[in-house]
Amino acid sequence: MIWRSSSQMSGFSSGMGSLLGASSSSSPHSHTGSSPDRPFSSSGRGTFQESPAVFHNSLSEALIVQLQQQVSDLSLFLGEERLNHKATKEKAAAVMNQKLQELDEKHVQRFQKMQEDYEDKMDVTRQVHEKRRNTRKQQVICSLVSH
Repeated sequence: MIWRSSSQMSGFSSGMGSLLGASSSSSPHSHTGSSPDRPFSSSGRGTFQESPAVFHNSLSEALIVQLQQQVSDLSLFLGEERLNHKATKEKAAAVMNQKLQELDEKHVQRFQKMQEDYEDKMDVTRQVHEKRRNTRKQQVICSLVSH
């Protein structure tokens, strides 16, 4: 647990009633109390004036404020991520629609090409058939005239 008092001291609980901390203007200090009812004292720096209950309440309030700020920051971050995700999702949908449209166009072009090729082949087949028919007609006419 991290805490800050009005004197800008920060620290954390190391368990079993012992607090380790550092003042912003000095080196780390160890603050211990053998009883939860005794005030804490810093080694050689004077006595902490608040009772443990008041100290604990201010510590709790500071922690609550810090946690509320973290929740607020995380909520803001989550909102930004939602917007980013929405924008990314919309962009992906647009790209996918573009690709589908391109595939549809390619399909239509291929189908048209196949249809044109088929019609060209049919024209050639008709011409060949027409030539054969005309040739056959001429053969029949020639054979009738010669007999």
